[in-house]
Amino acid sequence: MCYILNKMIFYMISNVFDISNCLLFKSIYKMGKFVMKKYILFLLSVIIICSLIGCINFSTSNNSPINNNDAFIISKLEENDTQLENDNSNMKTEEKTMNILIGNKKFIATLDNSKTVDELLEILPMDISMSELNGNEKYYYLPKNLTTNSYKPKEIRKGDIMLYGNNCLVIFYKTFPNSYNYTYIGHIDDVTDLTETIGLGDVKVKIE
Repeated sequence: MCYILNKMIFYMISNVFDISNCLLFKSIYKMGKFVMKKYILFLLSVIIICSLIGCINFSTSNNSPINNNDAFIISKLEENDTQLENDNSNMKTEEKTMNILIGNKKFIATLDNSKTVDELLEILPMDISMSELNGNEKYYYLPKNLTTNSYKPKEIRKGDIMLYGNNCLVIFYKTFPNSYNYTYIGHIDDVTDLTETIGLGDVKVKIE
């Protein structure tokens, strides 16, 4: 009887112990699960905050003022653009032209940018009588000598204006091969009707 009673008491104590263990394990598990969720949420919060800070820093760095090297390069590019615009403006400003009136016909010549041309323009306007030569040119001896920079062009073009020697102004009204030295003065822009207008023989010309 005592043996059976002891067995029963042992069995009851064992069951209670098992139950308490089970309850204890479940409590620990629930507590760990709760703590784990809190830990995971904390980590996610940290990651999100770090990402936002990184984006803000990146945006700030992109919007930050340019550094000295970039500023120097941009300054140089702007300076080159300004210089190019000034050069183009000067080229347009320095283009020289001359009007040649023969009878009622007006021809416009674009002139070379040279000291010879500058000296020629100083003695304009002038009304002159140009003499015929070789059936392809008219010439006139200027009242003063001009600076020369002579060369031998392979071909004379219709409308060329040249200086022969240092004081002979020549207007060519035909195209032909050449073997003489001239200093280039300019060229008549539109040579339409030039041959017919300038005609044969001497001709009265106004140059301005």
